[in-house]
Amino acid sequence: MKYDKITRLILFFTALAFMVGCGYKMLGKKGFSEEGLAIPILQNNTTRPGLEGELTKALRQEVLASGRLNLASEDKATLRLNGKIMFYSLTPISFDTADRVGEYRLEIRILFKLENLRDNNKSLWEEELFTRFEYKVSINIVETEKARITALQRAAKELAQKLIPLLLERLT
Repeated sequence: MKYDKITRLILFFTALAFMVGCGYKMLGKKGFSEEGLAIPILQNNTTRPGLEGELTKALRQEVLASGRLNLASEDKATLRLNGKIMFYSLTPISFDTADRVGEYRLEIRILFKLENLRDNNKSLWEEELFTRFEYKVSINIVETEKARITALQRAAKELAQKLIPLLLERLT
């Protein structure tokens, strides 16, 4: 029995080494992802300053974390994912007995457009995605700002989780 376990482990690690060594990747079939996907800074069509930087950073992190797509600079990329932040809202949704805000709802809507940079920036796909998150307010302004940033990161993560399967669908 001990021999069977050792044999299985050797076979497993041999197969794993082969897959890594041959460049095995879980990517689309058309090869668009080989050079990568460029995600330029999102265009901010809202009145909230700095939102585009925060969301772009979080979106890129989620795309990388997925392990399904390669990011690249525009000069090396095959595809470009443009995005316009169309809507941003921070709405109080609960109050305490002194009429102070106790909880906010963060809502974001982004219009995404995927372009093939190798085919004269041909548009491959366009879709608007929406998300919302609630967060609690603290008496401490620093804690409240941390909660807002965390909600924004969670929103970006959810948008990326919606976005990545749609992108992969276009690549296969």
